[in-house]
Amino acid sequence: MKRFEAKWKKLSCMSRIEYILVGILFLIIPIEGLIFESFNVTLVDYKIVLGIYILAIVISLLSRQWKLALIVIVGGILVLAITIGLSEVLGYYLKEWFGIDISHR
Repeated sequence: MKRFEAKWKKLSCMSRIEYILVGILFLIIPIEGLIFESFNVTLVDYKIVLGIYILAIVISLLSRQWKLALIVIVGGILVLAITIGLSEVLGYYLKEWFGIDISHR
């Protein structure tokens, strides 16, 4: 933990913002897609998620963190694809096992 704190203190302000944006992005996509979207509750619009995605890419490119930019580009698409697949599986099994129909999507 001390290593992480030491590395965090050495980062520039833009790099810290970048890591925070990536963390928010990778948390908000599955939570919004699996929990809220399944029950037709919209707390965060996908335009906001797309804005965070693009902002994270731009800031990572401006701060010259190419590996982090690649992680955001590929990881964001991968997390979104997994979330869409899991939401379809969730919808099927909620209907089959519990009789809950979330096909309004």
